[in-house]
Amino acid sequence: MKSTKIPRYIDSTPQLFFWELDEFVILMSGFALGILGGGLWTLVGLGFGFFLVNVFRKYKDGGLPGQLNHIAHWHNGININSRFPNGGVRRIFK
Repeated sequence: MKSTKIPRYIDSTPQLFFWELDEFVILMSGFALGILGGGLWTLVGLGFGFFLVNVFRKYKDGGLPGQLNHIAHWHNGININSRFPNGGVRRIFK
């Protein structure tokens, strides 16, 4: 029988190092923008990424897990489920 790792909470966001996945995406986005700028902008981008992660973490406290996914779905960036694929529609029945 093969053992399977079961998460402690069903809605837990996957973690990379010290950050949840949505926080890590924000950090790497700031770092990538710094790399595109080149030179000293790499460190500035990394610092800006850490700053944005702290701001986002304060925003996320007490909210839904996976808050970045919900924001992206609300602004029609990604599809969360198959029943309501278009997050930009605010009224289902007209």
